[in-house]
Amino acid sequence: MNRLKDKFFSYITAKEGFYVEFYISQYRNNQMTIALKRVPQGIYAIILTDDKYENIDYNEALYYLKQKGEGFSLHTIVFTSESIYNPSYSIDNKVVVDYSSGKILYCDQGCEPIVRIIRNVTVNNEKIVSEFKRYCITYTLIIVNVALFIICALKSRNIFDIDPYVLLDMGAKYGPYIYFGDEWWRLISCNFLHGGILHLVFNMYALYIIGKQIEDLYGKKAYITIYLLSGLGGSILSYYLSPTSLSVGASGAIFGLLSALLVYAYNERGRIQKGAISNLLFVIGINLLFGLSMPNIDNYGHIGGIVVGGISSYFIYNLLKKQGKVV
Repeated sequence: MNRLKDKFFSYITAKEGFYVEFYISQYRNNQMTIALKRVPQGIYAIILTDDKYENIDYNEALYYLKQKGEGFSLHTIVFTSESIYNPSYSIDNKVVVDYSSGKILYCDQGCEPIVRIIRNVTVNNEKIVSEFKRYCITYTLIIVNVALFIICALKSRNIFDIDPYVLLDMGAKYGPYIYFGDEWWRLISCNFLHGGILHLVFNMYALYIIGKQIEDLYGKKAYITIYLLSGLGGSILSYYLSPTSLSVGASGAIFGLLSALLVYAYNERGRIQKGAISNLLFVIGINLLFGLSMPNIDNYGHIGGIVVGGISSYFIYNLLKKQGKVV
């Protein structure tokens, strides 16, 4: 709630011509903030409080304003966690807001301008929340990858070239450890590690662009299934064809998502824009050629991701089609 209060005061001082003053609450023994704006009738004042302290905060703000010896009107914004609010009629000019959703629960006549301000302040919060909810799998995958990279970078004391021994310790794919050490979990964990900041940025940007499309087209459960299976498929192919190489990165899983887009585009070719399939084939081909032309690239991981991503998304697409869930 404090963050929302700070955002409200920042907004009205920047865009609504208010300024803020501070005073000490005798009851709560802490600093209180009041927003003030000079109007022809005197001072237009706004305080923010919660339903527990609304009467106390209102009376203290009233006393503070009276000391100025000018005409004023005091407006109170009350934040509450209750979905239903029973107003206290001892306070005039009041707006009650559910701070978890930003919904206006109660508004006195004459407080419409404040309601407009509240909606302007909370709309950005709602957009951020709705964006994260819509693409929660994509954002969660990015957060996990970034968090693990930070740990690796701290251990390596280097963001451009992560120490191979740190990657091994964190779960990189390495055939001898997998076969002789029975550490098969590395076939999954390696997909969440990266060898340097550029490696991470390129993969996370691709995941941000492609992942959100898959999340919309296939749904969250299908998306995470395709992602994990593609990453696993790439790791398995790399393990068998390049067992002694140290391999990390989300590329195999991301190539699998590209395959899933291709499968969707092919099956829905009658109602999507022309050129979508050829564009996807071009993107996949260019990225494969780029990998083949660069050293230290796990191309088997990429190819395995493409194949498993294509196969798994084919079956998932047909299952969703039967259930009527294809968008």
